[in-house]
Amino acid sequence: MNAQDLKRAKEALAGIVGAESVLDGHTDLAEFQPGRAGTGKALLSVQPSDAKQVRSLIRLANESGLSLVFTSSGPPRFRGDSAPSSEAVIVDMSRMDGRSCRPT
Repeated sequence: MNAQDLKRAKEALAGIVGAESVLDGHTDLAEFQPGRAGTGKALLSVQPSDAKQVRSLIRLANESGLSLVFTSSGPPRFRGDSAPSSEAVIVDMSRMDGRSCRPT
């Protein structure tokens, strides 16, 4: 993804979860990088706080072709199961705090 597309994706994601819930720093993304487990790259991490935001993220991904990788556990992530196999946005579900997310 080029820099302009990444900027647009970040703005769209911030419109859904709020700018403070879109993380793009090296430290923020380091735990999601595949290392030995894969070849992908975590572009951004988002932290939705409710089911409406999750549905909106999925809708955005479907409309834009953005890949999402969902994770619900905190670090450490040694097995690589939270690492993308291609360029992707990590959806960190930890802020959902036991809330369910049902399809509508």
